Amino acid sequence: MNTQKITNEEPEKDITYYLITALSIPLLILQLIVAVWFFNFYRLDFLLWGAVFFIISFLIFGWSPMYTLKVSGEAKEDTLSETTKLVKSGLYGYVRHPQFLSWIFFSISLTCLSQFWVVVILNIVIILTIYLDAVIQDDYLKQKFGKEYENYMKEVPRINPLMNLLK
Repeated sequence: MNTQKITNEEPEKDITYYLITALSIPLLILQLIVAVWFFNFYRLDFLLWGAVFFIISFLIFGWSPMYTLKVSGEAKEDTLSETTKLVKSGLYGYVRHPQFLSWIFFSISLTCLSQFWVVVILNIVIILTIYLDAVIQDDYLKQKFGKEYENYMKEVPRINPLMNLLK
């Protein structure tokens, strides 16, 4: 089995853990509002790419990892993301943070759908904040799972699943 149970207590989350998330979510909401307001019906190819990224973001990288965490990670009752085991199966065998990747794909889909310069700028900022959030999450998970997570970090890329497929 690709999981190992932890016995230590939950590490403390510092303020940056919450600040980056608090920044990313409103930016995504703002991007969604601007993208809907300036929706571009004229470039069908971009609309199709936007739809593809949207489907990938929610079905593959959004919903699937949450299910895997709940089942394989023995998640606590009231949450999906706080697990008692390190999950390395499913999408977690290709990318350490598939949920963050789903938000990046969602942001890209909004950019493709609207094709508006403000949405493009928001996309860049959102991708940077989500990546920073993944870095902070890695630090937290190193504290939580220890050496096993450090080894996992060497084997599986943070957000780029193509890096793992090319190995």
